Amino acid sequence: MIKTQKMQVIIGMQTWTEAASVAELGRKSQVPVLSFAAPSISPSLMPIRWPSLVRMAHNGTAYAKCVADMVHAFSWQRVVVIYEDGDYEMLTLLSETLQDVGSLIEYRLALPSPSYLSNPREFIRRELIKVIENTQSRVFIVLQSSLEMVIHLFREASEMGLVDGESAWIIPESTTNLLDSVNKSAISYMQGALGIKTYYSERSSEYQNFEARFRKSFRARYPEEDNSNPGFYALQAHDSIKIVAQAIDKMASGRKSLLREILSSNFVGLSGEIRFEEAQLLQNPTFRIVNVDTKSYRELDFWTPEGGFMSSLPTEQGSESVSRNTESLSGIVIWPGKLTRIPKGWNLPTKQKPMRIAIPGRTSFSKFVKVDHDKLTNSSKYSGFCIEIFEKALPLLGYDLPYDFHPVNVTYPDLVQLVYNKLEKLIDELIKPLLVLNATIGVVDDSYGEVGRFDMDVYEALHLANVGGNWCLVAVHNVQRLRPNVTDIEFLKKNNMKIGCDGDSFVKTYLEEVEGFKPENIVHINNEYSYDGAFKNNSIAAAFLELPYEKVYMSKYCKGYSAFVPTTKFGGLGFMFPKASPVARDFSRAILRLLEQGDIKKLEDKWLNSADECSNNSTSKSSESLTLGSFWVLYVISGATSTICFLLYTIQSRKSSHTSQDEAEERNGNLSDESRWKRIFVIARQIYTRKHAPLTHMHHLHTTVSRLWLHNYQIS
Repeated sequence: MIKTQKMQVIIGMQTWTEAASVAELGRKSQVPVLSFAAPSISPSLMPIRWPSLVRMAHNGTAYAKCVADMVHAFSWQRVVVIYEDGDYEMLTLLSETLQDVGSLIEYRLALPSPSYLSNPREFIRRELIKVIENTQSRVFIVLQSSLEMVIHLFREASEMGLVDGESAWIIPESTTNLLDSVNKSAISYMQGALGIKTYYSERSSEYQNFEARFRKSFRARYPEEDNSNPGFYALQAHDSIKIVAQAIDKMASGRKSLLREILSSNFVGLSGEIRFEEAQLLQNPTFRIVNVDTKSYRELDFWTPEGGFMSSLPTEQGSESVSRNTESLSGIVIWPGKLTRIPKGWNLPTKQKPMRIAIPGRTSFSKFVKVDHDKLTNSSKYSGFCIEIFEKALPLLGYDLPYDFHPVNVTYPDLVQLVYNKLEKLIDELIKPLLVLNATIGVVDDSYGEVGRFDMDVYEALHLANVGGNWCLVAVHNVQRLRPNVTDIEFLKKNNMKIGCDGDSFVKTYLEEVEGFKPENIVHINNEYSYDGAFKNNSIAAAFLELPYEKVYMSKYCKGYSAFVPTTKFGGLGFMFPKASPVARDFSRAILRLLEQGDIKKLEDKWLNSADECSNNSTSKSSESLTLGSFWVLYVISGATSTICFLLYTIQSRKSSHTSQDEAEERNGNLSDESRWKRIFVIARQIYTRKHAPLTHMHHLHTTVSRLWLHNYQIS
C-alpha cells in the first residue's frame, strides 16, 4: 500500500508487537508511523532503530507505579498477575514496583491470544483451577490484554466464585479505556473491579462538540449498541489526524519534512497535551481510578506520578505542588460481591482447611514451647510463652483464623525451609522461640538467624516481646560480688576452653564463623537442665545462651553463676511467616496491642520469671552478700600469723638483750647468778600477764614492760 497508494503516514496499532512490525516498514520506506502503543520499557536506542516511529502513548512505568500504589493503599501483600503471553517486560516492571512497596507476585498466569484457542473458556477454567490450588492470594492484576480475553476471563472467574467475597481485581488501561464503548452485558461480569483510565478533560467546548458528532454518527451506524460514548482511543485518533493535518499545512509553506513537522507539534488535544520529546509524548500521564459498577463505572481519585492519589487535580485546586499520597483513596469503592470494606485479598482459612502451624517437637527451654503428647487419646497439649502469645493475639485479628499445630522434630534451618515450601502444603506458619536478627516488624534481610546461613528473603518475622535479643555469656563463680572465673571471649579462645550452647540454634554457627571458636571446643547442650551438670563436672567453662533463654536459666540458677551480655545485638523473639504473608501484618498489629496493654509483660512474669528466691533480686543479693561471718577463716589465719610473728619478735629481742647484758657483765664483772634468775622470772611473768590481759589494758602493759626492761637494764 505504501507504494501503490502513495501512503505518506501510518496511524494506529494498539499493541506494541504490531507497532514494532509497522515501524520496521516505516524505517525502510521512510514513512512516519504514529502508534497508539508503546513498549513497557523504552529502549534508549529506539529513535536510532526506528527513526520514523512516533509514539502517541507513554511507556509502562507510570502504569506499573499506579498499580503498585493501589496495592500498597489497600495493604495487599501478595498478588496474582494475569497477562497475555508476550508482555514480559511489563511483568518485570510490575514485579519491581511491587517490591518497592513491600508486596510480591505470588503467581503468574500467562494466557495466549484467544485466536490461538479453539475453546478459550475451557482453557481459562483449567488455568484458574491451578491458581486456586496453588495460591492463597485473591488479588488479581490483569496486565495489558485484549478486550476479548478479558471478557472470557471475567466470565469464567465469576462462575468459579473468584469475583466475589474477599477477592479484588484490577483491570488494565487497555480495557478501562474501552468501557465507554463496550457492551454493558460484558461490563456486568467485572462488577467491583478497579480500573486505571487515562484522564482527559470533558469540559472543553471542543470535546463536547466532538462527543455530539461522534454519538450521532455511531448511533446511525450501530443502532443496536447501547453505549455510544467516545472512548480514549477515539480521542487519540482525532488528535493524530489533527497532528498530521497541521504538519501537512506547515509543509505547504515550504518548511521541514513531514516527520519533523509531526515531532514539532505543540497543542492541547482531546486526549491531553500533545508535545513530543524523543518521539514520545512529553507530559506524564494522569490516570483516573474507576470502579466498575454493574453496567457502568464510577470515577474515583486521580493519580499522577508526582502526587499519587488525589481527589482533584492540583490545577483545579489552585496549587502547583502537593505532597505525594499513596496511603489511601478518598472515593468509596464497591468491591466484588457488593462488599463495602476493603477485602482481605487472600483465601481465609476455614475449619475444613485450617491454617497449618509448625512448632518444634523438642526445645532446649520448655517454658517457651512445650508439647505433651497423650498416647492413650493420641492427642497433644501445647503450652509455653510463645503459645500463649499466639492464642492471645488471635482475638485481636478481627476475623476468625482456624488453625492446627503440627509438631515437627527437625532442625531450625529445616523448619524454615518447611515454611518456605509449605511442607508439601502442610505448613503455613512457624511458631517457635525464633531469634530475629536486624529486623523490625517486617522482612528479615540479614544473613544470620536461627537458621544459620539461609536466604532470609523467604520468610517474615514478627517480634513477640522485648525479652531481649542478644546472646549472653554465662560463667560460674563462688560469690555474687566476687569476680567469676571467666569474663572474656578472648580468654576462652586463648586458653582453648570448652564452651556450651544449644546446637540447634544460630549461636553455634555464630560462635564458629564470627567469634572464631574451634568446633571441637563447642559442646552441644541438649536442654536447660544439662547446663548446671556440665558446669559442675567441668565439661564446660562457660555457656553462650540467647538472652531470653539466659533470663529463664538465671531465674532458676541465680546462685553460683554470672551472666555477661556482649555488645553483639540482635532482634527479639518472633513468629515466622512466609514472606508477604497476608496474615503477618495483622499479627504484627495484634502483638503491638498486647505490648501496649501489658499482656506480654504478664506472660513474661508467668513463664520466664521464677517464683523461687531467684525471682527477687534483693533477696538473692542479700543471701549472697558478704558478712563478718563470711571471713572467719581469714580471721583464724590472721590471728595465728600475728601470734607467731610476735613470738619470733620476742625471742629475737631477748637474744639481743642477752647479748648486751653479757657484754656488760663481762665489763662490770659484778652481776650475781641470783639476780639473773630473778630477772628471768620477772620477764616470764610479764609475758604471761600480757598474753591474758584485756585489749583495753594493752597500752598499760606496754608501758609496764618498757619500764621493766629499762629497770633491768639499769640494774644490769
